Amino acid sequence: MAMRTPLSRMSRRGRVTIAVLAVFLVLFTLFGKVVDALADLLWYREVQYTTVFTTLLQTRIVLLLLFGVLVGGAIAGNLYLAYRMRPLLRPHSAEQHALDRYRLALLPRIGTWIMLAAVVIGLFAGLSAQGHWQDWMLFSNSQNFGHTDPQFGVDVSFYVFRLPFWRYLVSVGFTLVVLSLFGSIALHYLFGGVRLQGAGDRMTFAARAHLTT
Repeated sequence: MAMRTPLSRMSRRGRVTIAVLAVFLVLFTLFGKVVDALADLLWYREVQYTTVFTTLLQTRIVLLLLFGVLVGGAIAGNLYLAYRMRPLLRPHSAEQHALDRYRLALLPRIGTWIMLAAVVIGLFAGLSAQGHWQDWMLFSNSQNFGHTDPQFGVDVSFYVFRLPFWRYLVSVGFTLVVLSLFGSIALHYLFGGVRLQGAGDRMTFAARAHLTT
């Protein structure tokens, strides 16, 4: 008799309800951004500086798409590698037996689940990035002040124009590494690459190579 998974026990109405709630969550997240953009457009039209608004809007859209694609792509790539590096044979243990139902739930549509996770994380990364448009505008239009910092040997304008965006890039990189690491560990654990119980090594060679590089 086939094992029933959490998804197989859920009715079609339940799955549709979850999908609708997810769509409403995304729309609710974007609603405030759209309202702010419309209010800004009306104000810039009133003062006859519409070109300033279009430049700002283009910058925010580019940042949203660029960071969303980069972060989402990196997450998807790491999750896919974790799946491809799964061991073909798993030791028999109570731990692995308890994970069987979750593996059966994910395996038929593993690519869809990976892409869904990447899209959600990429969306939030893009929304965060477009909020730092001022840092990017300062960075891309930086000018020297003509005074050099005696300790670090850089023009003092670096701290005004470039440093804020560099700090944001570092925070994005750190967050990306953490999310990729935890997501990869979760998939390796789910498919037997990382084990907490049983005899032998707790981590396969493939999982160790992936998580340490």
